Amino acid sequence: MFQKIKNIISYIIMLILLLIAALFYRQAFLVMLLLIMCILPVLSIRICRYTFDRLKTSIRSASYESQKGLTIPLTLCLHNPLFFPLLHVECTLEIRSQFYPKKEAVTYILPATARKDTPLVLPVTYAHCGLFQIKLLSVKTYDYLHFMSFSREETTHCQVIILPDSTTEVSFHPTLYGEGFDEYESSQKKGNASANVTDIREYQPGDRLQLIHWKLSAKIDKLMVKENESTSSHQFFVLLELFYDEKYPDLLDKAIEYAYSLSRELILAGENFFFGYYSTRLGEFASFPIHTQEDLIRALCEAFYETPYTEKDLGRNIFEGSGMIKGTLLQVTHEGVFDEIAQKIS
Repeated sequence: MFQKIKNIISYIIMLILLLIAALFYRQAFLVMLLLIMCILPVLSIRICRYTFDRLKTSIRSASYESQKGLTIPLTLCLHNPLFFPLLHVECTLEIRSQFYPKKEAVTYILPATARKDTPLVLPVTYAHCGLFQIKLLSVKTYDYLHFMSFSREETTHCQVIILPDSTTEVSFHPTLYGEGFDEYESSQKKGNASANVTDIREYQPGDRLQLIHWKLSAKIDKLMVKENESTSSHQFFVLLELFYDEKYPDLLDKAIEYAYSLSRELILAGENFFFGYYSTRLGEFASFPIHTQEDLIRALCEAFYETPYTEKDLGRNIFEGSGMIKGTLLQVTHEGVFDEIAQKIS
């Protein structure tokens, strides 16, 4: 504001000096220059306002899905369809995630070239997992003489899903795989009703070879898999604790990495399991059957929309009293998967 007043006062002083010179020397050139100086502020404001109203913005990320720690180029673009350039456009960006309440707003200044797109490529590195929304909050410009400013709010935005680092490892209980598999084998040999075939579907990566219907697959020349009521009485439920500590925000990120690593190893071991979390927004558990890596990513993306809670072990405490699933509960926190949790629940 002070700068605007300073510019206006300086311009008025120049007009007064020019007016005195025109009256003293009585030359046509000075009179013409005085008239131009009087018209310039009006033209400057009108042209910039007209151009600014027609200025279009866009923002896009080079990738919709990436891993934590990687740099993803973000492109902010100004499209000016008119012949008049805007020399000073302030663009305010905000990057936020539902998981982390801290907002990061940054302002960039760039020109809007006449009848061209003016792109600005920003290298953005995401330090946490989650669903990040990059939003252009506002744009602001000044007329050529910096007498007035024009601004407006924007709705332009894009989203980026940041998955955990796939190299993160967590120790849990691989011996449980064998237990679940043995129960499945024994139920087949005994003719257990729980092993009855209820459906046949096409093979998907991650399905056990023992479930392939070989005779039917040979006939139609396509791998088909038998769906059973329950291939095993041993069922896994990976429970991600969405616990958030304001003093240590990285704890939630570590829990997500552990849950992702654990789930990936279960998939590689051929285990079909459930991935879930307690939703404070819905007031209930959200659970997803996981067969493939794509199922896991979809489940994580749903979790990224949730609001974390500040009560430690809230999901486990509610789960134990719900009687939801009989099987093995694998509670995942920032400390990993606990030994006392990895046991059958009657």
